[in-house]
Amino acid sequence: MPKTSTHLLPFIREIEEAEAVPQAWELFQRGLRSLGFEFFIYVTVEPDFSGAFCLSNLPDLFSAAPPDRDPFLRYCCDHYDFTYTGADYLEDYDYLPDDARSFISQARSLGFRTGYGVPVRLRGEARFGGFNIGTGLPKERFEAQMGVLQHEIRFFCLITHRKIEELARALSTSEPLKFRGLIAASETEASKLLSAREREVVYHIGQGLSRKECASILGLSPNTVSDYLKSAYRKLGVRNRVSAAQKLRG
Repeated sequence: MPKTSTHLLPFIREIEEAEAVPQAWELFQRGLRSLGFEFFIYVTVEPDFSGAFCLSNLPDLFSAAPPDRDPFLRYCCDHYDFTYTGADYLEDYDYLPDDARSFISQARSLGFRTGYGVPVRLRGEARFGGFNIGTGLPKERFEAQMGVLQHEIRFFCLITHRKIEELARALSTSEPLKFRGLIAASETEASKLLSAREREVVYHIGQGLSRKECASILGLSPNTVSDYLKSAYRKLGVRNRVSAAQKLRG
């Protein structure tokens, strides 16, 4: 039976409760390892590629090239679609320059053969980047095993990204903030009508989660989620999750 978001829910709940970036990062890795992933990179940079922030279980990969040289940043962050990454897909990207190919080949020498590039912020924003997660599987097996999990993986990455930003923001006291919250960054006039908990519920429901799944993530009962949702619908003047999510996005 294919694993679904329900399989990742315990990890999502723990990530939401994490009190430090290393704790959230370790939980993220544990969650994706349970699906068969082995290699993990999270990297974000400023629009000019400066100020790289990187988390990875492949430190040797960045010994020869700094994180801002990761091809993921330069070739995968212009859209929100998943990008196949890893040396097994090099032949599909004949436009890549030699330095990008060298980086990908170095990752292959460390075991990263196939993977997904999962952007969470696109180029042109105040800060952009995301996740590059990989396996040692040949591409035929990778696509057969992981293809059905893209929706769950994207949501898991978004939750982790939001938490890392939140924790980084809490630590940033003397410097200008380098991180912006996933939900706060898209605040609209409509979102100001809702309480913080109502915004969370509408966000999760708008991502396609059931009320039961949303309740598990937020540590609430399904009935309480329903109450928050009804209150949010009333304040926004809508009748369903699609309309509510559209209102929050402006």
